[in-house]
Amino acid sequence: MKPGLFPLLALFCTLGLQPALAATPDNATELIARGTLLLQQGKLEPAQQAFVAALKADPRSVDAHMRLAGVNIAQNNFTAAIALYQQAIALDPNNAKAFIGMGIAYLHGGEKSLTHAAFEEAMRLEPGRRAQLVPILAKIDEATK
Repeated sequence: MKPGLFPLLALFCTLGLQPALAATPDNATELIARGTLLLQQGKLEPAQQAFVAALKADPRSVDAHMRLAGVNIAQNNFTAAIALYQQAIALDPNNAKAFIGMGIAYLHGGEKSLTHAAFEEAMRLEPGRRAQLVPILAKIDEATK
């Protein structure tokens, strides 16, 4: 190889690899950030893939479970969303937001009594959420009369 060619070749290879490396981070936090950005852009499938990859990178990530559950709700896949919220709750039993998300998934899935139970638990964990959740529960109760 000619002198001086190796540094040029190395630079070329590095430039060629940077986008590929940037496109496939293995850090759960980076993957969650990428998925969140994609979700904000309305790109559900790529966001879902990023959150799945985040869970592979860190199976104990409550954030990844919850964000992936949110994507599943947006895709009307309520059963999967509920399972993901249950996994998040198993990892963090005091996570009121997980109970709220699960309640929303139950509500969309037609499980009003389970919605009620999930919201009640969220309010027990975070009493400040009562103002947000009590009116929703009242509307659910009114609709089921």
